[in-house]
Amino acid sequence: MTLDGGLKMTVAGPMQPELLALQEAHDKWLKEQKQGKKSSEAMLAAFVDKSVPNLSSIVVLAEMGGKSMLLTGDARGDKVLKGLELAGLLAPGKTRHVNLLKVPHHGSSNNLEKVFFERLPADHYVFSGDGEHGNPERETLEMLLEARGDAAEYTIHLTYPIDEIDIERQADWEKEQAKEKARKKKNQATKKPVRENWSPEKHSLGALFESNPKFGKKVVIVDPGKPHLINLLDSIEL
Repeated sequence: MTLDGGLKMTVAGPMQPELLALQEAHDKWLKEQKQGKKSSEAMLAAFVDKSVPNLSSIVVLAEMGGKSMLLTGDARGDKVLKGLELAGLLAPGKTRHVNLLKVPHHGSSNNLEKVFFERLPADHYVFSGDGEHGNPERETLEMLLEARGDAAEYTIHLTYPIDEIDIERQADWEKEQAKEKARKKKNQATKKPVRENWSPEKHSLGALFESNPKFGKKVVIVDPGKPHLINLLDSIEL
């Protein structure tokens, strides 16, 4: 769809299987609500944990004046790539440059692989996580670094200060570690390992950027006191 003014919006997701899964999960939620089996809060939590809403996130490529923005919501990276291919926006096995990429699911590594960043190189990467649930995860930024290197021209936009993100990420890490220890104690036969203790050097974003200074210089922190502008205009020599 092309809007007034020339802004073209192409929806590349969700695809039919994800929508059917969402409908099925929602129908189940409504049924259990009527039966009073679970409170709305408990059922909503279970609903989110199944990731059905995430997989049914709307993915949109916005284009205007030769510039493009890929908005991915909480979609999974492989689903984004497949949706772009089905919409004729990305040739199978090929790459497509976008000016701005909103990184899926706040930078969760569960949603991404290095190939996602390899096939969709961008000038600007937006990570909207504040550290809750561990996002943006260091592993995701390591994927970006491995895919693009530190010599290419691009900018990483973080919506919270790095130290604040790492505080929340450490808290989430230790909370999940406690859960894993409890499960292990309850069932010694479980094969799921307990994660190691949090190490700032190995797990924090701050240490990643410090050990890769060229990569760290690409980071811009959003100022909470004013709108954040990402300028996609071409420079003009007067």
